[in-house]
Amino acid sequence: MNKRLTALLAGLGALVLAATGAAVGMLTPAQAAPAGSTLTLDVNFAPFFLLDFGPDGVHEVTSFQQPFDPSRGDQVMFRDELLRHGRVVGHDGGACTVTEFVPADADKIKLTCQVTFELPEGVITTQGVATENPAKHLVITAGTGRYLGAQGDVLLTEFPDNTGSVVFHFARPHS
Repeated sequence: MNKRLTALLAGLGALVLAATGAAVGMLTPAQAAPAGSTLTLDVNFAPFFLLDFGPDGVHEVTSFQQPFDPSRGDQVMFRDELLRHGRVVGHDGGACTVTEFVPADADKIKLTCQVTFELPEGVITTQGVATENPAKHLVITAGTGRYLGAQGDVLLTEFPDNTGSVVFHFARPHS
């Protein structure tokens, strides 16, 4: 290979590396999800679905009207629509595991949940503990794309008509 072609290939390689580094550098948390900012979306919840792990086997429960006996280890799974101005802009998906069931408590069912929010500019992962209370508080654990390095919390609120809202609060990083 002649020296001129080698120099040209080396120059193109350096240009590609520089462009790749610049593109990666553009995805900073401050630019993507500015500290102190919020993102609010509407939610259309999917129909209820629970796997009831009882002493006589596993049963699928798709309605609170169906008889079931919540117990530790039961799983609720979901994939819901996320909307802005009535238009679907993403989905959430997740699973909640029953960690405790105390019929005498005001919040009878205690759950631990992992929820992933898929949005056009990236993904936000969350987790937290919840009850049947309509307000669910979750912590942002990670993000991709525009939400790379995201920190903060989420308030997911269920309304009686199978709709709701989700509000992402992006926090300032601690030093």
